[in-house]
Amino acid sequence: MRTMTLHEVASLTLPIGIVCVGCLRRVLRTAEQIGAAEGDHRTLEQAGVRCGRCRAQRFDVFCFDTERSVRAFMKSEPS
Repeated sequence: MRTMTLHEVASLTLPIGIVCVGCLRRVLRTAEQIGAAEGDHRTLEQAGVRCGRCRAQRFDVFCFDTERSVRAFMKSEPS
């Protein structure tokens, strides 16, 4: 599981992918949606990011370098 800080998320140009460990829900979130800001070194967990379906706070995080990889991430959604 990759741990990211809000500072890292704020520096990205593409959204991050989040997969809940509990229910396997996949979502894309932008820095703005998460409230990420440069200089904020809290992890996503410390910032209170939770699964919108089951409310779990255990998830895997994915970073993308192309729009194509973002689309591929969402196409593989199991639910």
